[in-house]
Amino acid sequence: MMLFALLAPTTTWADPVKMDWPSIPDGQGMEYFYGKWIGNHQQGGTYTFTADGVMYVYAQDDIGPITPYIVLIERKKYILLFVKNDFGDHFSYGFKYLHPNDSGSLDIGYCTRFYKISEGNWGRLGEKEMLKGKDYLLNIWKTRSACNPELGKNRATENYPWGEGWSPFSYWRDTPFKPVIPFDQQ
Repeated sequence: MMLFALLAPTTTWADPVKMDWPSIPDGQGMEYFYGKWIGNHQQGGTYTFTADGVMYVYAQDDIGPITPYIVLIERKKYILLFVKNDFGDHFSYGFKYLHPNDSGSLDIGYCTRFYKISEGNWGRLGEKEMLKGKDYLLNIWKTRSACNPELGKNRATENYPWGEGWSPFSYWRDTPFKPVIPFDQQ
């Protein structure tokens, strides 16, 4: 009985790896997503991910803001990021996930829900949290984020595999693209 309790998942949807998402090709992790991905204006335009932790965001043909990101988790089927979004007149901070979809496109989901500041107090993440770095943000994700479906605050469904509050959008790879060949395979 005790062994069963230890092996049983907390919920059916607790980890998006259990979703029927394809794996990131060739185990490349975040490197697979480097380069330009094209979406439509309603989805935030075009994203270009770089190896130095920066996304360039374009709304149609306009050059958009330079947006820093921190890779928190790299898994076989998804990447979890913490991102500072520039909206021109204000910044927004939050978690995003990336994963390839069945058509070879990129799905980006974002969540701007609250996190637990202290017992009974909830708030939004900001610059001071981002400046504390990856370990601090990962701890917030694991213990105090309303975005984390494993904490039971976001009940996931088939349409929202990470739970309500996540908004997924699809982007298409700009061509031509040369995939990054992992060093150990060169």
